[in-house]
Amino acid sequence: MSKLGTELKLPRTTKRQTYRNNIEVNPEDSQGYWRISIYIPILDEVIKDFDNRFSSDNMQCFNLNFLMPSNLMKCFKNTEQLNQSIKDISNQYNTDLTTITSAITFLDKLDCDYFPVFSLFIKILITLPISIATAERSFSSLRLLKTWLRTRMSEERLTGLALLYIHKNIDIHNNIENIINRFANDKNRKLDFIL
Repeated sequence: MSKLGTELKLPRTTKRQTYRNNIEVNPEDSQGYWRISIYIPILDEVIKDFDNRFSSDNMQCFNLNFLMPSNLMKCFKNTEQLNQSIKDISNQYNTDLTTITSAITFLDKLDCDYFPVFSLFIKILITLPISIATAERSFSSLRLLKTWLRTRMSEERLTGLALLYIHKNIDIHNNIENIINRFANDKNRKLDFIL
């Protein structure tokens, strides 16, 4: 610390702590105090954060990185051969894989035991647009809901508003009595809401 022109000092401590324990170090060893009270807990938090970020579940997501189209083409040395084999399989089953409906009918015809990887690619091809559209719709809805005036709302209320906004097409007017009864039976209230 002499390079910085500061001197390490121990903070004032009381004889009896009520909310946390005093750290027992030699009164002359201020560097040991700061190591035990600040440095080691920060290292523990960083290590715990790394363990959480790189857990086995998260690492499995990284293993799915090969499904990205740019990485998928790197797996094959000869992309022309890959394109030709896809064309051969689609010609064998007399289907054209240009639309999602044709991909669904092709998946029904395809023998998944003989072509397990190809059937996996077709399943990903079928579900990818739906999953992307749902996520985009959710994020754009949250952007509209989470305005400056609503930044202080609770997570539960935000979730409820987001579900109502995203799924506008669900007819809640037919189920309004069920909603009222569920609200009334949820906990004891001063007034009875049961119809």
